[in-house]
Amino acid sequence: MRPRKTPRTRRDSIADAIGLGVIASEVIVVICFYWRAISSDLPTADHPVLYVLFLFAAPFSFFSAVAIYAWRNFKYWTTLSQCFVVFVAGLVLLALGFAGNDHHWNGSYKLFGAGLILISNSLAQAARLQWLISSSPERRLLGSWETAPDDTDGMAKYGFVRMRFSPDGSLMYSVREAGGARRFMMSYAAEGNILRTQQAGAEKDGIASFQIADDGTLILNQQGVKSRYRRA
Repeated sequence: MRPRKTPRTRRDSIADAIGLGVIASEVIVVICFYWRAISSDLPTADHPVLYVLFLFAAPFSFFSAVAIYAWRNFKYWTTLSQCFVVFVAGLVLLALGFAGNDHHWNGSYKLFGAGLILISNSLAQAARLQWLISSSPERRLLGSWETAPDDTDGMAKYGFVRMRFSPDGSLMYSVREAGGARRFMMSYAAEGNILRTQQAGAEKDGIASFQIADDGTLILNQQGVKSRYRRA
C-alpha cells in the first residue's frame, strides 16, 4: 500500500524556496565561470539581454524540475549524510566526464550532465533539510531510534522496533521478525508532547504521548502501554 502523503505546510513551501534559491545561485555561478565564452557571442546576438536570460532560465528550469520531483518522491533521501553521498557521486561522475575523450552526447557529456544534476540537487536538498531541521518543532524526535534492549514490556507488545523520523514529516517504521523485517512508511506530527502518526489503510491515526528522558531515552505511551527507545 502507498502511504498517505504528508499534507504540505508553509514550512515545506519555504524549504522549497530555499532549495530553488540554491539552484539559482548555482546556475549564476556557472554562468559567471563561463562568462568569457558567453560574452563573446553577445555582440552578434539579436537580443543580448534575452540571450543571457535564456542561458539562466533554461538550466534553472530543468534543474528545478528535477529537484522538485526528487523532493516529492525520493523518500529515502532525507538526511544530510545521504545528501553528502549523492554529492560525492556527482563529483565522481563530473570527474569521469572531464576525463573522458568522447566528445559526443552519448559519451562523456552524459556523465558530465548527470554529475551536475546530482551535485546541484544534493546542495539544494541539504539547504532544505538544514532549514527544516532547525525550524522543526519535532526536532527532538529527528533521527533513528530502536527498542531499548532492556525494554521487555515494549518488546513483548510491539516486537523489536526501529523508527526513523525525517524532517519532511515522514516516518519509516520497521519491526524485526524471524523472516526479516516488516517496513511501513508513515507520516507524523508532534504537538507538544503528543505524537500523531498516519498510515495508509489505517482507520484512524495513531496517537501517543512521548518524552525524552534525562538519559536520552525516548519513551512512548500509547493507551497506557509504555515503550522505550534508544538512539540507533
